[in-house]
Amino acid sequence: MKVDEAGKALFMPDRPGNNRIDSLKNLSETGEIGMMFMIPGMDDVYRVNGRAELVNDQDLAEAFIEFGKAPRSVLRIEVREAFLHCPKALMRADLWGDTHRIERAEFPSLAEMVSDQIGLPKPQTTHEQQVAQLKESL
Repeated sequence: MKVDEAGKALFMPDRPGNNRIDSLKNLSETGEIGMMFMIPGMDDVYRVNGRAELVNDQDLAEAFIEFGKAPRSVLRIEVREAFLHCPKALMRADLWGDTHRIERAEFPSLAEMVSDQIGLPKPQTTHEQQVAQLKESL
């Protein structure tokens, strides 16, 4: 994410991922966006609301190259309002606290959840193997 020189717009690259464009479709239909930024370990939430448009500009995309790959497009967000949310809800939820932590081994892997969701056989690799493969493909 980058901020324009005037400090009035944000640019967010469309990185390759699960190839679901549900959110981008919503944006193209409404032109509106609301985003919440959270930092693990902190209870403050920063909220940004505004107008959004997909931009297909090669020069702009090249400003976001990571791991040798440019994004497919860039989302330009014209900020209408930006503010901090009261942290009470996150404080009450203890979102970042140890009381709500789940041991990773007790939870199905992403591949297991997706396989179950779309009716495929259970993956033959462990969560740790999947994480190692993902790290190699970044």
